[in-house]
Amino acid sequence: MKGEGMRDEEEMTTFAQRKKQQTTMQQPSIYFVLFHSPGPQWVHSLSFREQPGVMEHVAYMAAFAENGTLLLGGPFLDNSGGMMILKAETMEEAEKIANDDPTVKSGLLNVQVRQWMAAMKGEG
Repeated sequence: MKGEGMRDEEEMTTFAQRKKQQTTMQQPSIYFVLFHSPGPQWVHSLSFREQPGVMEHVAYMAAFAENGTLLLGGPFLDNSGGMMILKAETMEEAEKIANDDPTVKSGLLNVQVRQWMAAMKGEG
């Protein structure tokens, strides 16, 4: 009887190991990263939050966070711009989102869009 319990435990351990292996071996996810940097209208003596029109940018991107397109985003702490991670179907869709940002249109921010593969994911 004791041997049967140990066998069940070993089977559970093996199952857990296989499951973890399957998870880490799944097809990596593809995302689009928007890198924002100060544009020609950026006032270098002001912080990100003080930039004229920045709340339009925040509101614009918040709509994409609400619909699940924007996964993560925010400013760099050295006042050099910021970064957004999008889940979009195509580069064209990501570029449209990036270029339709009112602060990009006004020249407050420049934007570069790059496709990114999340090849690793931690547990946290």
